Amino acid sequence: MMFNHSFPDEPAENWIQKSESFRDDNEIIPLMYDAIPESFAANLLKYNESFFSGKVKDDRTKYLLKANEINPDHPEIQDEMVLYYELKRDLAARKKQNIHWYELNVVNPGHLNYSYNLLNAIQEEEAIVLCQGDNDTYSLWAVQDVKDVKPHVHVLNIPLLLKSDYRQKIFNEVGIPGMGKDTLNFKTGGSSMMENQRMIFDHIMENIPENIPVYVGLTVYKTLYDKYSDDLYLTGLAFKYSKEIIDEIAYLKNAYDNLFLTDYLKEHFYYHIDNKVGNVNYIPGLIKLYEHYYKAGDQAEMDRIKLLIKSITKSDENWKKWYNETFND
Repeated sequence: MMFNHSFPDEPAENWIQKSESFRDDNEIIPLMYDAIPESFAANLLKYNESFFSGKVKDDRTKYLLKANEINPDHPEIQDEMVLYYELKRDLAARKKQNIHWYELNVVNPGHLNYSYNLLNAIQEEEAIVLCQGDNDTYSLWAVQDVKDVKPHVHVLNIPLLLKSDYRQKIFNEVGIPGMGKDTLNFKTGGSSMMENQRMIFDHIMENIPENIPVYVGLTVYKTLYDKYSDDLYLTGLAFKYSKEIIDEIAYLKNAYDNLFLTDYLKEHFYYHIDNKVGNVNYIPGLIKLYEHYYKAGDQAEMDRIKLLIKSITKSDENWKKWYNETFND
């Protein structure tokens, strides 16, 4: 396929529209696939074609599997393959894939540290953890599969549960009754996405099996759990849902004194933008502990907590300003 590199002397938006290199309806991906069907890039792009064009391709997984066959070590394929096995609920294959991804040394260790601490602070061997993003979900699965940390904790990603067949599998496993086919509304496009997530969140919270505790990760949007705030207690990097009063300080002291690995918060040697974004989720618990030690008059513990907060905030100018204003430094 020849690209026209002759740029006419007219506004860029005009020649972009005219150029055969820029086509409507995502035509360039089919052209690329026709030209190099045995390449990793063409198959991965073909798999993602529905994302770029907005057109759902029911058979697109064959392109993912082909791309993985061509280059199973490519960093761009790892999360897609983990998701593929997760949706199939082939946990043995997901575990194997996560180990492979981990051994490639391309996973952000900050994400793994964070997820290790989140899971390790859950006292129960079986529980539900609700999360909402991608980094906070993949890394939880990775720590479970690679490090065998709390493998029986159910990590439920709210947006992923929008897929009805997958949602039914998960609800059956956990013991949550299914949702009616017409419960969620997809007719209004993207504007309905958050509302659908809220309905799923509410359904889970209102139908929790009595023997399974539920935790809400700090990465979940507050709009989803705000109505349950009176029954949510900060126990680490997640809120524990409980109708009975929980001693948050006892949980937090145990987490920071005995369960969390926090050296990576003081200094890390792997740059990633999330290192200075995600780590601020430690601050709410640390502030509660600082206030507790202040009331107890324990200056040594106050200094220890303050130093950890300073380490977390030092790489972001806004948080550094907050730290200086809060502690008058």
